[in-house]
Amino acid sequence: MDSIDEMLSMLLRGAVEILDIPPHLQQEAVERYEEVSEWLAEYGDVGGRIYPQGSFRLGTVVRPNTGTGEFDIDLVFTLFLRKSSISQAALKSRVGDLLHDYLAWKEQQGHSDAPKACESRRRCWTLTYPGFHLDVLPTIPNEERLPNGILLTDTHLRAWQPSNPIGYATWFLNRSATLRRHAAELARSKSITVDDVPLFTMRFPR
Repeated sequence: MDSIDEMLSMLLRGAVEILDIPPHLQQEAVERYEEVSEWLAEYGDVGGRIYPQGSFRLGTVVRPNTGTGEFDIDLVFTLFLRKSSISQAALKSRVGDLLHDYLAWKEQQGHSDAPKACESRRRCWTLTYPGFHLDVLPTIPNEERLPNGILLTDTHLRAWQPSNPIGYATWFLNRSATLRRHAAELARSKSITVDDVPLFTMRFPR
């Protein structure tokens, strides 16, 4: 009969397999993210910046507790515009037009991997694919919090909403590194060997 430790280990491994994003789906999601990013970079008519935020940037992707169980990727699309030159509604519409043009191009090219839908959400546009969706967040720079501060749209609020995904990710990863060091020091104090995780298995965007 398995020991309690062995049974717990089996249960934890099973839970990780259920919650973790399958490698083939992660690869497909990254490819879709890169293609949409390249499209926006090429056809956006002003300078901008595109980068991932949320769980894909932090390497913490898990299956969400929703009816569909779809994984999601969050993409920040920052257009280099001043707040005084554009409204929230105009920015949201501008990015939406680009994404609908992207869908039309995919269909014209006969690509079978086109998103199934492009829908407006409270703060973003959502491109839906089988098994996951890509949330595209329209933003402009927050001139009071440069270089990484942004202002985002929200259909439920009149004021621009500030955020800083890059700053948060930097803080999160630094805290994670500190915790890993403390865990390693504790393991060494108990004469336990902890192997490093190979880089190719870590779930971070390239």
